[in-house]
Amino acid sequence: MFLVMELCEDGELKEILHRKGCFTENETRHIIQSLASAIAYLHKKDIVHRDLKLENILVKSSETDEENEMKLNIKVTDFGLAVQKAGGSESMFQSTCGTPTYMAPEVISAHDYSQQCDIWSIGVIMYMLLCGDPPFIASSEEKLFELIKKGELHFINPIWQTVSEAAKHVLQLLLRVDPAHRITANELLDNLWITVTNRATKQKSSKPLSSVITAL
Repeated sequence: MFLVMELCEDGELKEILHRKGCFTENETRHIIQSLASAIAYLHKKDIVHRDLKLENILVKSSETDEENEMKLNIKVTDFGLAVQKAGGSESMFQSTCGTPTYMAPEVISAHDYSQQCDIWSIGVIMYMLLCGDPPFIASSEEKLFELIKKGELHFINPIWQTVSEAAKHVLQLLLRVDPAHRITANELLDNLWITVTNRATKQKSSKPLSSVITAL
């Protein structure tokens, strides 16, 4: 048996972030729009990834636009913890799994949770792309989980002075502790922070959403 997989020559998004330090807001917007498109596609199929993180986003290729900003062609990978909901939108999970930095409060607490845990992870990823650090940092996993469950979001790093209030508001929508009040993937795609700049690009694009997903 042979497995033929798509070649992603530019490696992990985490590696690129490490080299750059952080992404500009426009670069981040492009990445988050692509990521939200992929997750919206999965959620429409009742699939919950449950382990979204920088290491599980591979970069197939990249280009630099006229403003010298990077546009990355990303692929969501590693579906080892992914599950398909058996009962539609009402189906819930209780097992604690994922990577601590990216885990949603309801997953940490082992409460009933569903696809909205992926949205929290998108928020963590977006925060890290914009400033280079995760939104919650602690000296131990136990303390980290306490910070995540409190969900108090701060923008202390001076780099946040260069980030728009609209982007910060999106982060607050993504990183709401109560999953019932957290924005969905489709709502994120419709948010003005994405649509105002990307409307023309989205109208021209004919790439299917499934092309942003690679099963590894």
